[in-house]
Amino acid sequence: MQQPDFQEIVKRYDKRLYNAMLAFLGEREEALDVTQEAFLTAYRAYPRFRGQSDPFTWLYRIAANIAKRRFRRRRRREELHLLHPEVGAGVDSVDPHAADAELLEQERARLLREAISLLPEDQRTAVILMYVESMSYEDIATYQSCSLGTVKSRLHRARAALGAILVEKDGGI
Repeated sequence: MQQPDFQEIVKRYDKRLYNAMLAFLGEREEALDVTQEAFLTAYRAYPRFRGQSDPFTWLYRIAANIAKRRFRRRRRREELHLLHPEVGAGVDSVDPHAADAELLEQERARLLREAISLLPEDQRTAVILMYVESMSYEDIATYQSCSLGTVKSRLHRARAALGAILVEKDGGI
């Protein structure tokens, strides 16, 4: 079986990978940066890609690893903000009485992305693969190297945790 041209892989998976990273990271610019960095990393590694997995799975793993490093950096920055709360004060305030439905929907999406980012990594990945990438339970189990029951359990715990986080943050979405 002949390996597809890398340009074809980029054309085929660019938007899908970006959307997955947007769900994973919650910020457009950061998702774009991660997507670009993932394609650059994949391009460099492409001669070693044996095609034993779906190209998207390969790209997603590269991007997810990059995103994980960014999460660790972001958490360190947030810890610094906790120590010095005057840094960034007044950012991200949204008028809760805004009549504009689009603003309200954007706020809900932001709250959901933020809540997803608080989940443990295994649950966060399962949620993204299920609800953003529309992967089956079986495919998620293969990707996460675990049993079908473990995937179902992770998703159940993630949904419960998301509900609790969202109620705490905004009285629910």
